[in-house]
Amino acid sequence: TPLYSSAASDVYKRQIYQSVERDSFAPGEYYNLTGYYLAQEDPNIERIFLRIRWYDANGTVISQQETSVSPSGEDSSNITKMLPLETLCVHFIDVGQGDSILIDLDETEVLIDGGGKSSGVVEYLANCVEDGELEVMVATHPHADHIRGLIAVLDAFEVTQIWLNGDTATTQTHAEFMAAVNSEEAEVHNATRGDQINAGNLTFMVLNPVDLSGSTNDNSIVLSLSYGDVDFLFTGDAGEEAEASMISAGVLNDTDILKVGHHGSQSASSQNFLEVVQPEVAIIMVGEGNQYGHPHDETIGRLNAIGAEIYRTDF
Repeated sequence: TPLYSSAASDVYKRQIYQSVERDSFAPGEYYNLTGYYLAQEDPNIERIFLRIRWYDANGTVISQQETSVSPSGEDSSNITKMLPLETLCVHFIDVGQGDSILIDLDETEVLIDGGGKSSGVVEYLANCVEDGELEVMVATHPHADHIRGLIAVLDAFEVTQIWLNGDTATTQTHAEFMAAVNSEEAEVHNATRGDQINAGNLTFMVLNPVDLSGSTNDNSIVLSLSYGDVDFLFTGDAGEEAEASMISAGVLNDTDILKVGHHGSQSASSQNFLEVVQPEVAIIMVGEGNQYGHPHDETIGRLNAIGAEIYRTDF
């Protein structure tokens, strides 16, 4: 849970500066801080456990540290007790040959992609989004197996923020999707590396794209999410070119749960990439008997070799 409690933020910042021996940021630098808090006074608290990641203006990780601090000073009454995190549910929805992922934390829902036509995503969301509102919708790139189902979602639910990669397509599906986006009256953003997507107590870091110089797949929005002790990586259809860019920029870290890129295609999940992210669990979103032969044997072999536990939506 990002710690931006208005009552405690100044004290947290002072403790963090001290723990990493830094008193200020260089121009353009920022940090991502995670931990536990309760916005009530508790004089019995002893330690606060935090994970700090420092980034430069380009979204490159400068350093990472896990630490604990002891509240002290004149504002110590504002630092509050650790609580267990609310349960985070991440749904890798079976939409056949396509992607659709729902991240659900209490009353906050984030949808990444919506599968293709007749994906069943609206019916699935109806059982999860009780207030009829999606805080964030992300369309990783304009291929139909990722955005076609979002058209029906935009018709059925109120959406607060829509994040796109800024890429275009000449397809009828993309035209219909953009018409639905423009009629939603949501905040619309184009994601680039270093951006943060905030939804309730969730903060997603945008790791890709840097620009739109790559292929449609390599221009996919790639997001990381840390919650408690679990790190997620959502890769869209990003392939080896995007993976190499993220490795070079130093924005990748060990990942507990990886949404495997491009439905398990051999053009993604390169050996170098897997050696950096070291996933414990790999989720392959793929349609049974699809015409592309996804997932490819080469990808399965690399995931097995790295020791990842593999789950697939076609089984």
